[in-house]
Amino acid sequence: MSEIIEKTYKLLDTLDKSDLVKNLTYYKSKLLSNNEVLSLVKRINKETNNEEKVKLKKDLYNINDYKHYMESYNELYYIVLKINKKYSEYTNTKEGACNE
Repeated sequence: MSEIIEKTYKLLDTLDKSDLVKNLTYYKSKLLSNNEVLSLVKRINKETNNEEKVKLKKDLYNINDYKHYMESYNELYYIVLKINKKYSEYTNTKEGACNE
């Protein structure tokens, strides 16, 4: 069991040091200091008209830093999904599995 824990920590360390996480962190910090992006996000969150919301989201995605951030975010998201799927296979944590 300690080997699994040790390898899990190694995986987390490797992920923390990966270019993917570095890029995600870099672009997040850039976005947090970008008033244009922050303004667009606020407008999107307040907007009730779906057509206008889509237009604002397109405007947001046309900002290069945001686009790069989302690409890194999505890649990391799918890695986490894959890890969770494997974890679920090993632990049989599907809903209702305890009753089987």
